[in-house]
Amino acid sequence: MKIKILHRLTLIDTFIQINTQEIYMPNKNYTLDFLLTLITLGANINMNIQSEKSIFSLNNIVINELLFCKDKFDIVCDGIKISINDIQDIKLIESATTKNINDNISDLQHILSEYPDKIRQDFNNLIENYKAVSQIFFQD
Repeated sequence: MKIKILHRLTLIDTFIQINTQEIYMPNKNYTLDFLLTLITLGANINMNIQSEKSIFSLNNIVINELLFCKDKFDIVCDGIKISINDIQDIKLIESATTKNINDNISDLQHILSEYPDKIRQDFNNLIENYKAVSQIFFQD
């Protein structure tokens, strides 16, 4: 059971690491869809928020819900509620894992065979696309 949980965490971490790379999210413009995906996945993330008056650095948190008001929304995570006026106040979202993306991809190659075809195919496409773009932009 513990191995299955570790495999799931590797899938989630790899998904977040790839999707938050500079090549996919060049100006760190996060979307509501991305935040909702993080909630659905129960992803452990690090997040930096900068409002007009404060800077918040949240490490190893899970976003539990978003609460929308007329002119702001609240991010609720691990018993903490932070109100922001604009999604642009979110300056950084990254996986809370200490493993780098290449190690996660390598681990993922070994465990994908245990998942249904749809998940395996989606992740293989995600990884191949990432590798192709990385080779173009990050050549030696």
